[in-house]
Amino acid sequence: MTASSSGFRRGTVVVAMLASLWASAAPTVAMNGHDPSPADSASMAALGATAVRMDFNWSDFQPTSGPPSFTYLDPIVQGARDNGLLIYATVAYTPPWASSVPGCDEGSTDEKQHCHNSRPANGADWTNAVTAVVTHYQGQVYCWGIWNEPNLGGFFNGTEDQFIDEIFLPAAAAIRAADPGGKICGPELAGLTVSSSWNGSNGTCGFGNCILNGWEIDLAYMLDRVGSQIDVITQHTYQDDAAGVMSSLLDGSSFAGILIHSAIRTVVDAHGGASKEFWITESGWEHGPQGGMTDADVATRIVNLFSMQEQVCAGTYPNSGADPWPNWSRTFYYHFPYDPGSGWGLLNSDNSPRQPYLDLQAWAAGRTATACNTPVVVVVPDGGTGGGGGGGG
Repeated sequence: MTASSSGFRRGTVVVAMLASLWASAAPTVAMNGHDPSPADSASMAALGATAVRMDFNWSDFQPTSGPPSFTYLDPIVQGARDNGLLIYATVAYTPPWASSVPGCDEGSTDEKQHCHNSRPANGADWTNAVTAVVTHYQGQVYCWGIWNEPNLGGFFNGTEDQFIDEIFLPAAAAIRAADPGGKICGPELAGLTVSSSWNGSNGTCGFGNCILNGWEIDLAYMLDRVGSQIDVITQHTYQDDAAGVMSSLLDGSSFAGILIHSAIRTVVDAHGGASKEFWITESGWEHGPQGGMTDADVATRIVNLFSMQEQVCAGTYPNSGADPWPNWSRTFYYHFPYDPGSGWGLLNSDNSPRQPYLDLQAWAAGRTATACNTPVVVVVPDGGTGGGGGGGG
């Protein structure tokens, strides 16, 4: 259905523990849903997830230069809210008509000729699009994201300063104006080193290789320049297993006793983020047919991921001295829906659950308390306007 302005005020988030809604919900568990159907949202809630990351693609809601249309997004948003899921909405990707690349072509083998990752030709078009979507969903979205993995050329074709000055800061201002009660999440960087199009060849370099480079420099610079605009610091990290994710967060990686990549927490704390809430917004593992892991492998890793997060928050994780870190309050698993031909997704094509879904659901059952500083926020589809935070308990 198409939401009206009065509809925005009817639905809200309130700071309360509603035991009937949270009977099997684990505060730290969240999912990447892309454009989840209402059935997907119901399945996420039944799993025990409390939040979902969604794609609010500019190229989808305004494919032409005419007025934007949110008809396809309205039932997606309503479905998540009806199932008690907080929404983290990522606004991104330039439509062809707004691109600074003449004749841009998504089918080109040259990513510099693509449309979605290009800088807008007219900055006002981007700002107007952000204002329109944020105004439409004001009060319904818990946290707004600005672009996805912009430090990879396939997602943003431009420098870090261009992203900050032309994309991030204008969008942040538009979000604050259109939804003063909403949060801003970011900078949503890929946790890659040499693959970073911004600083992959920087850092400490010699003999054709660089260490302490890539995402570390990307994240540090972003936080130095725009950290004051960010309410929740986010990062993507993919590792071989859950213990590897913990290492990337807490200790970094070393070779022959030499630190070659910093810990994510080290960079966050050193650049003004020590007191802020932190989310991993992408981490996961790929089963068959495309991935090399069995469902049992993925199930073990996903349960370990959230179990170890609780240990890190509580200061009981045995393999690092860099805990407790209670500000790591949510992890968004990548990803939830069935993905044809790949090994991503916790469901089958008929929406039946795979083993990783069932094992995580069993782990999440009844876990309403957490050592992580997760605000206790429940979506009430027909409540009044409100919001806020509070410590997890």
